[in-house]
Amino acid sequence: MTASYGKITAHLAEPIDRITEDLVSLINLNINPPQPVGADDIYVRTMFVVSDEVNSFGGRFPADEHARLASLLIDSPVLVGHRKDKLPVGRNFYTTLISKDGRQWVKSYFYWLKAASGGESLRENIDGGIYKECSIAFTYLFPECSVCGSDIRRCEHQPLQNIVSDGSESTVHYNYRQIERVLETSLVYRGALPDTSISKELNSADPGIPIKITDLCEIDQSPAYLVTPCYEALQVLVRYEGNELSIRRLDGTNLDYASKEFQGAKKLSNFPECFAHLIGHRGKQRCDLALLEKFNSGKTSSITHLELKLFPNHYVKMPEHDIVCNGHRINSIRHALCRYDELNDAASALATRNGVLIWPIANCPPVFAGYNYRPQLENPGGATYQLSQGGAGDGVKLIVSDKENSRTFQIKQFNLNRLKHGARFVAEKMTDNGWPSNSARAEAAVQIISKGRIASVSKSDDGFLLQLKGGLEGIFVIQAIRLDGQKKFLFFKRECRDDLVRPILHSHVNSGISQITLL
Repeated sequence: MTASYGKITAHLAEPIDRITEDLVSLINLNINPPQPVGADDIYVRTMFVVSDEVNSFGGRFPADEHARLASLLIDSPVLVGHRKDKLPVGRNFYTTLISKDGRQWVKSYFYWLKAASGGESLRENIDGGIYKECSIAFTYLFPECSVCGSDIRRCEHQPLQNIVSDGSESTVHYNYRQIERVLETSLVYRGALPDTSISKELNSADPGIPIKITDLCEIDQSPAYLVTPCYEALQVLVRYEGNELSIRRLDGTNLDYASKEFQGAKKLSNFPECFAHLIGHRGKQRCDLALLEKFNSGKTSSITHLELKLFPNHYVKMPEHDIVCNGHRINSIRHALCRYDELNDAASALATRNGVLIWPIANCPPVFAGYNYRPQLENPGGATYQLSQGGAGDGVKLIVSDKENSRTFQIKQFNLNRLKHGARFVAEKMTDNGWPSNSARAEAAVQIISKGRIASVSKSDDGFLLQLKGGLEGIFVIQAIRLDGQKKFLFFKRECRDDLVRPILHSHVNSGISQITLL
């Protein structure tokens, strides 16, 4: 009997839709279901939901808003066709920022239960190409005109209008600014934003954005941790071989323009790869990511020099001092290696206005994006607050003070009961502590509504979080906004009920300016 040999097919790559333990951990951490889920209980898919391209309404998510939008997407529901009369079919649990086809995208991971009614049908419709596009519903406060920077509902420019300036033609659009809340994402038949898509590819090399935490108890305990300052920076991988330095994004895209700026760098030993933060500077001031992206594309920007902060790596002999090359700098990022019980002290010592980044030592970047934590700044020095009612028409004053400084905000149409139940109030910062009328009669009419002490202060993306004790109890926010082209503030209690959260602006230029549903 002769042997028969047939064709053998082998697949050595892992399936692109394999649900890793990291993804399962993110679901249980960020969603915190009553019964923790396992990989065998769920389906996971991704959606490229938002890019920096102008949509069919004339609106655009600029790249510098993507990080905030990504954080708001987490724990938002997934619907079909924006049907709010139906229960969600899934939930977003993780987001990442990536570059795709020359555009910046927010990529969201969502999951649903295999055992749920219609769970298998949903998977078949997604993987079979029936459900291909996606959309987002959200609230925001300020539609910024791309031409003049004003509220586009009040300036002379119209969305999608073609104009000629300095001999070149452009299309007017508005930027979504001061995004408040993501209401939901939806699987739709046609998206307002070009090229949205749904994918089963889960094994992206991009680690995404850090998981925001408010308490260190949310971190899984590990033998050791790496702690670094949190800068507004681009996460990159750096290679230095043969006196040539190359920089690429985490998705593999080469940053040729930035790499060219560092050519000629010396005093570095060759290394195959090192994780780093790329930061743009205008003088001593750090620039935002939008300016850095503009610089990386070779366009004229206000950035004067770059800084490349290398993370500790056993392949790399870390520079002891700044290495200066063509005016740009290479240095080691400030960091601490510590135990769990030392995290708070390390975070307090290294925090920027954005807080710190924390990684378990066994899960360092770029494998994992880490945790973003803002340590609270305790105020043992007797910081206080006071809400006072002035004369007729003068509104209410909020005075926040410590031993050295005092800030006063004037709030009109204030109501204490509404504040405690989640209402938001517009406030103006006053240049002094006097009432606008400055009359003796007004001073005599001042009545204290509420007062107490400030237990702690912490910084956030929105402004300042104040933990108040006394007449007001809880965490309150003072958030900078731009209204009618002027800088103002919102004052509200953080633990407000979701159904009472409302945007400040309600008038419309076209369908859905303040509360947008992108179909």
